[in-house]
Amino acid sequence: MVQIMATGLFKYFSIDHDKLKWFTEKQVLLTPPEFFNDPWDFLVQFEPHTDAQLENEAKKLNLPIEHLRQVVTASDFPTEESRNYQKEIGKIIGVVCLAENPLDRVMWAHYAESHHGFVAEFAHGVEFQEDGFRQRVGPFGSAAKVQYLKPHEQQPKWIRDSSNIEKDAKVLWTKHSKWGDEQEWRVIQSHGNATPCLASDGTPRSLLKFEPNHLIRVIFGLHICPTVEAKLRKMLSHPEFRNVRKEKADIDPVTNELIYCELH
Repeated sequence: MVQIMATGLFKYFSIDHDKLKWFTEKQVLLTPPEFFNDPWDFLVQFEPHTDAQLENEAKKLNLPIEHLRQVVTASDFPTEESRNYQKEIGKIIGVVCLAENPLDRVMWAHYAESHHGFVAEFAHGVEFQEDGFRQRVGPFGSAAKVQYLKPHEQQPKWIRDSSNIEKDAKVLWTKHSKWGDEQEWRVIQSHGNATPCLASDGTPRSLLKFEPNHLIRVIFGLHICPTVEAKLRKMLSHPEFRNVRKEKADIDPVTNELIYCELH
């Protein structure tokens, strides 16, 4: 059995045809927040409007300030505002989600479709601290470690005038406490920095490229789909990927822990 210390960050892949095709073409999907598994993600809560902000907005919209105040204080306004933000920001930015642990049972079950998919390890630089976040630079940009709320802790609110950039940024790298075991690192990139394409169903998508030397290792699932395995083996047989480690997830017969071993 081969056990090698992780040096990069990991991305779990399902057997999705498009994502597999893009991966073999050295690209990964830049996902808009509205397509996340958790609809709570990026559902930003805003600080209440100040009188000055209301007055400014009323002038822009040519509306009486009292009318606008009535709108923003309605009980359903915060929910609608958050949902609109989540949808609209997805037109500007997308996310690449990475993980620290390539041997997480729940992650394999959920994101790699019960081991029918695979995990790819991408090279990342040494960790540094900036703007209150743990960060590592990799092929898709700077990855920041997600911060998880403590039980019953409220999501930080977005400051409307952007006077506190660090606090505002924290909103986008904060997740609910229930997801804490994932130990996610998140890359947020503009769609303008990505390559536009169409998914097989005609949906517009954005892709980020990686170079062959960015790919350190591919771990095949314990029950990997034969089609996925064949396409991965073909990709990794190319000379440009000769240094990529090829391994397969397995179960240790003594400890019953999930491990990975060399792929033959």
